[in-house]
Amino acid sequence: MHGFVMLMLVASSCFWIGGCSPDADDEIVRVSSAGQVHELKRLLAEGADPNTVVIREETALTAAARNGHANAVGALLAAGADADQQVDHGCTALSLAAEVGHALVVKVLLEGLADAEIPGQGGNTALMAAAANGHATVVQHLLRFGADTRARNDDGRTAGEIASEREHVGIVQLLENAEVEADTRTP
Repeated sequence: MHGFVMLMLVASSCFWIGGCSPDADDEIVRVSSAGQVHELKRLLAEGADPNTVVIREETALTAAARNGHANAVGALLAAGADADQQVDHGCTALSLAAEVGHALVVKVLLEGLADAEIPGQGGNTALMAAAANGHATVVQHLLRFGADTRARNDDGRTAGEIASEREHVGIVQLLENAEVEADTRTP
């Protein structure tokens, strides 16, 4: 109970320090999560901060990415959202979209210069998240943008090893082909 009260005090203190509005912060995350691009653009035009983290450890960008709203992701990136901001146990918008298989969102984030190598929880990269869940198109996008197939998570496993453990044979083949291709380019 004491922790909850303290959290509520910290959350409400922003009214007194800096004048932020949790309602406005929640609103930008809510409309991003729902993919309401018109409303999102209105909020951004009114000065809403696309990088605000709400109490639930969510930003407008991570909410839009997690829910597959590529147009909202694009609008947020255009408004200056940090593509690599980590929330929710070190997750980024890219790793969240990769985990759930939102290929178009992943492509938009990569084109917006999101870093595919930022490790999240357990040291897993976006490529590992996509490979673990069998999202071939996402894996292809990540490979096209140079994701490291040899990166290892905190358990010492690569994306290929994770995909193999989960019997995602097609993903394993994609990753093996990418490694062979990388080896032939290396002098």
